[in-house]
Amino acid sequence: MPEQSLHRTTQRVLDILELVARNNKGMSFSEISSAMSIPKGSLHPLLHTMQSRKFLRYSADNHRYYIGERLYLLGHQYIRDADLLNAIQAEVSSLSGEVGETSFFGVLRGGDVFYLCKGEASTPIRIVTSAIGNSNPAYSTGLGKALLLSHTYEQLCALYPERLPEKTVYSLKTREELWRQLEQMRERGLTYEKEESTLGIQCVAAPICCNDRIIAALSISIPVYRYSAERLPQMEKSLLHKKRQIEDIIQLNYDQWRRMYSED
Repeated sequence: MPEQSLHRTTQRVLDILELVARNNKGMSFSEISSAMSIPKGSLHPLLHTMQSRKFLRYSADNHRYYIGERLYLLGHQYIRDADLLNAIQAEVSSLSGEVGETSFFGVLRGGDVFYLCKGEASTPIRIVTSAIGNSNPAYSTGLGKALLLSHTYEQLCALYPERLPEKTVYSLKTREELWRQLEQMRERGLTYEKEESTLGIQCVAAPICCNDRIIAALSISIPVYRYSAERLPQMEKSLLHKKRQIEDIIQLNYDQWRRMYSED
């Protein structure tokens, strides 16, 4: 965002917080005014408001400002929120260790799946087509299809054009094809994809549900040459077990989850 489009007063407030945070011995009114080149008449209401909201603490003993308790509480909340994703990451990594394949955890953003966690396989050849922070069209991945399982046909129409952009020659071509496939997969509660997003890779996935809603999804990606019908039942069993563990983790921290990842 261009610097000139930022709100000047908001920038000043944030700059003051960063300045005081860097000076653990505190700063006087005059020192803040001088360092920020802010006239004292303009600075006083900013400091008064920040002090009253406990973002800054004023010591009457030495007439200096320090970081306030409100920032500590917000920072502590951020750490707790990060711990939630770390706990999920541990389960995703554990799943990869159990099945010997790459696993993914993600959420739906518009019509795309957004990857939040990735578990690396211990095999010499690893899947590098997706990474944390990347996105893929949900209709072309097993993970994305799991996120779409509860969508109505009208919701799919709102997300996608009639003709779906193809990722590979095996990609679904229309939203009607997607709808029919989701109908078939709903009863089983698992979704599948074979080379629809990346040639040579297939996927099995499960939705992550809380409060009767699909909020995320978990998947296992398997190179076609390592896939076998004999391996699939055990991978599905491990996937469903980890799905339930992750659901328990999120349910216990649901308020944090909603703050971080809900689109509501």
